[in-house]
Amino acid sequence: MTGVEAVQRTLAGAYAAEYVLGVGAAQTSRSADPEFWQRLLDARQAHQRAAVDLASRVRELGGDPVVAEPAYRLPNSMATRTQIQRAARVVEQRMARICSAHVAETVGGDRRLGIELLTGAAIRLLWFRGIPETLPGTTAADPPGIAPS
Repeated sequence: MTGVEAVQRTLAGAYAAEYVLGVGAAQTSRSADPEFWQRLLDARQAHQRAAVDLASRVRELGGDPVVAEPAYRLPNSMATRTQIQRAARVVEQRMARICSAHVAETVGGDRRLGIELLTGAAIRLLWFRGIPETLPGTTAADPPGIAPS
């Protein structure tokens, strides 16, 4: 895999994460659960910023950035706070795996970007009650995927 392909894959993951977390924030009451709503919003915005940076990097590498899908399959129902929290964990676990692969497949500044994104995903996973991992994103099994619907 080339560096641009790794960046493209990470960009696609950031788009999916942004979508799912946006759905979660939209399903959460800002007034009834402001801290959880803010965490979802902050996580969504982190993925949005990452997508902008990654798309810019793809262009610098001479590629055309992948575009976001119009919708993505949600990892589970998102009707309750518990379900939204679970979906947010799945998103961040998936991003940790994508970013871990990004780090392994790139060098220099692209690797540093992957490390920053991996660190962010690992921290946000803890926000949503994930279990701390020694090496985030390196477990073999993927959680239920986030794919275009």
